[in-house]
Amino acid sequence: MKIIITAFLAFALIAPLSAMAEDTKKTHFLTLQGHGEVKAKPDLAIVEMGTLSQAVTAKAALVANTAKVTAIFAMLKANGIDDKDIQTNNFSVSPRYESSKISANANKIAGYDITNSVTVTVHRLADLGTILDQAVESGSNQINSISFGINESQALQDEARQAAVADALRRAKLLVEAAGTKLGAIATISEGSGNAPMRERGLQMDAMAKASAPVPVAQGELTVSAEVNMVWELE
Repeated sequence: MKIIITAFLAFALIAPLSAMAEDTKKTHFLTLQGHGEVKAKPDLAIVEMGTLSQAVTAKAALVANTAKVTAIFAMLKANGIDDKDIQTNNFSVSPRYESSKISANANKIAGYDITNSVTVTVHRLADLGTILDQAVESGSNQINSISFGINESQALQDEARQAAVADALRRAKLLVEAAGTKLGAIATISEGSGNAPMRERGLQMDAMAKASAPVPVAQGELTVSAEVNMVWELE
């Protein structure tokens, strides 16, 4: 009976030791980040435009501002911009103060400023210059930014992802060949941060106001990028 118990205890000790020996075998890994880019021409523009109106009373400023914004909306619809592509993003009413000659703490209200701005999506880029020109003629004195984008960008994003994986694989093979080892199975793969296909530009209102022809706009190209993080076992 003692022999059996002793043998059992010996086996119970050997089994964990064997498992520990297996665990001590270290697996070596290679970790790389791949980058991929695809360039494409934009097919839409997002414009933030609006009006700033000033008057002695808030009511007078509102009346003037409303007339300008109404004219801008009519101009946009005349140029084929759908209602779904026009969205108000800011409306503010604020007093404007003037300094008092008697006391710095005795400022009084000199009038009111009203700002009303909208975001407009232009799908026909050929019309963009004309729309900008007519926006100023209609009363817009605030065009804060233009962002160019791509309407259907998913296919381009996937192409950039494939390029990122190919980039990581190419560099991984180069490194292991130089090190005299071999790539094993892929342990993990994850997507890193990429960029959205959007480019923003500001506009100078003085130059636009003086323009007698449609505003020249250079759309250029956009870059869609992707990053992937890959880890391989090394044989």
